[in-house]
Amino acid sequence: MKPIYSQLGEVAEFINGAAFKPEDWGDAGTQIIRIQNLTDKSKPFNRTTKKISEKLHVHPGDLLVSWSATLGVFEWQGPDVALLNQHIFRVLPKADKVDKRYLRHSLELALQDMRKHLHGATMLHVNRGEFLSTKLYLPPISEQRRIAAILDQADALRAKRREALAQLEELQQSIFIEMLGPQKAIPTIELGEVSSMKRGPFGGALKKEIFVDEGPMVYEQRNAIQDDCLTGRYFISEEKFQEMSDFSVLPNDIIISCSGTLGKAAIVPYNAPKGIINQALLRVRVDTNLASPVFLKHVIESREIQTKLAGLSRGTGLQNFPPMSEVRSLKIPLPDVKTQKAFEARLQTLDRHRHSTSESATELDSLFKSLQHRAFNGEL
Repeated sequence: MKPIYSQLGEVAEFINGAAFKPEDWGDAGTQIIRIQNLTDKSKPFNRTTKKISEKLHVHPGDLLVSWSATLGVFEWQGPDVALLNQHIFRVLPKADKVDKRYLRHSLELALQDMRKHLHGATMLHVNRGEFLSTKLYLPPISEQRRIAAILDQADALRAKRREALAQLEELQQSIFIEMLGPQKAIPTIELGEVSSMKRGPFGGALKKEIFVDEGPMVYEQRNAIQDDCLTGRYFISEEKFQEMSDFSVLPNDIIISCSGTLGKAAIVPYNAPKGIINQALLRVRVDTNLASPVFLKHVIESREIQTKLAGLSRGTGLQNFPPMSEVRSLKIPLPDVKTQKAFEARLQTLDRHRHSTSESATELDSLFKSLQHRAFNGEL
C-alpha cells in the first residue's frame, strides 16, 4: 500500500505567541511562557495582568514549538494555564487526523530537517510557511499510536541519560557551594577586574553572502550553549578575518551566549579553530595571573550569577544580555589560586564521569534519530 502523506499545517493549528512589552510585565498576574522557561526550568517567569486572546492561553499538556534562536518541541508541564510569548507556536492537533504523541515526534523530526533550510545567518529562524508545508507520514490513527508508543519507550531511555547528566550538574553546584559558598567568606571582586570583555559585531557585519566554504570559523551561540568550540557551520575569508580581528578568539577565552538562552559559557580550547564571535556572543578574556578560566567559567554558570544576569537582562521577547557596564561590575567570589586549583581538580574527576555519560547519551540520540527516520518513512 502506498504511504499516505500530509502537511503539518493540515493536521494541526499553529498559533504564534504575543509580543509582550516591558510595561506589560509585573509581579502579579499570569505567567508568560518564554523560550528560556522551556529550556531551563530555573529561569524566572515574567507575569502580566494584560488580557490576552484565549488562543494564547497555554494549558497543561499543550504542545509548544520554539521556532527562533532555540528550536525545540515541548509539552507545557506547568500546573496552571499560562500565556504564550512570541517566537513560540501553540500546537493544536486535529484529533480526527493525528495522534498527539505521534505529532510531537513528527515535529521533532521536522525541526531537525528544517535546520537545513533555516533563514538568518547568525540566528536560527524557521519560516512559518515552509515549516507548515513540511510533509508528514500519516498512517491510520491506530498505527500512529503504535509508532508513538515505540518512540516513547526509546525516548524514555534518553531521558534517563539526561537525568543522570542533570544530577552530575547538581553535584557540580554542590562542590561549588561546599568550597566557595557564603560560609567560606571568600573575598569578592568585580568581573571586569579579572577579565576584558568584547561583544560580537552588529548582525549586519556578518551577512550570509560573505560566508565561504573554508576559512576562519564564525563562533555562534550554539558553540557556547553546547560547550563545543570545535565544530562550525559558517566560515569567512582570511581577509574578512583580518578586518574583524577585534572579535577573534584565543585559547582560554570564555564565550558566553547573549540572546534568548543567556549565560551559557564555553572555554575555547587550544585546538579550537581560528575564528571570530558573532553578535550573539560575549568574549571574556581572563587575566590568568588572577583567575583560572576554568574557575571563572563555573562562577559565571553558578546559580547566583545566572540569577543576576536574568534580573539585569533586556528584551521584550527574547531576553538579551545586560549592558556591558553592568556585567563588568558583577561581583564574583575570587579565592586564592590554591583554592581555585583544588576546585578544578575535583571538577576534572566529575568531568570524566560526565564525559562517559554524555557519550552514552549521544549514542542513544543517534539510535533514536535512526528509529525516527524509519518510523516516519513507514519502515517501523
